[in-house]
Amino acid sequence: MIIKMAKLLPAFTKKGNAKNVETAKAEYEQLGWVVTEEFIGSFSNPSYLIVEGEEELKHPKRSIVDKVEDPDDELHRKNMRLTEIQKQIDQLGIRDTTGVKKEIRSLPDILEEDEVILGLVAGLTNGNSWLAIVTQYRVVMIDVGLLVRFQRKEVQLKDIKSIETKAGLLSGTIEIKSNAVTLQIEKAFPADGVKFIAAVKEAVAKAQKPDRDIAEGPSAFETDITAQLSKLGELKAAGILSEEEFTKAKSKILGNP
Repeated sequence: MIIKMAKLLPAFTKKGNAKNVETAKAEYEQLGWVVTEEFIGSFSNPSYLIVEGEEELKHPKRSIVDKVEDPDDELHRKNMRLTEIQKQIDQLGIRDTTGVKKEIRSLPDILEEDEVILGLVAGLTNGNSWLAIVTQYRVVMIDVGLLVRFQRKEVQLKDIKSIETKAGLLSGTIEIKSNAVTLQIEKAFPADGVKFIAAVKEAVAKAQKPDRDIAEGPSAFETDITAQLSKLGELKAAGILSEEEFTKAKSKILGNP
């Protein structure tokens, strides 16, 4: 049995890459190959198929297949891990990850095989886009620059002493402190900030139990959102906002599409 990796030409969109994978998959199956794995990539990270077949079988002649080579175990492992990580992120229902795509792609090189992303938030620190995640072991902040700059900060859950938040109208600041490290992320989307803080508190409570539980009281994000909703209700009751304007503003505050 022969095993090959068929790398596909990149498309400009995820939908385009997915279509290329489906097209190539159908072509290989028509030629008698068995597709055992598939990966939908990005413009800078190629899509590919892992196929099995007999030595004499041919490969598709269409230009969608860039090249066929022996499987790259490290590339395959990294991309499969990235797919798993992306599924975890999708399940969190995070609204704003636009500026941290590079940071997300770096996660397979940072996380252990058994680490699970429990919470995630994107924001700024010193003017640069940062990604903050919490797993069952630690909180990690990552910044990947345009060229070679890579920065990472982290604190173990068992060492976290306090979680502080400050919320504005459309964004907020999160500070997570240990005795030695302070992690700070600014301009976080409020709805994402609420979810992230809740995830951090829950993870810390489990990691530090029965030592102490720091997950007490609402965060500034939660308090601010409640205040904003109350103000909207007052404006609607006074006839300043229409039903449509009230519903639209409420959805924006809660982070609903």
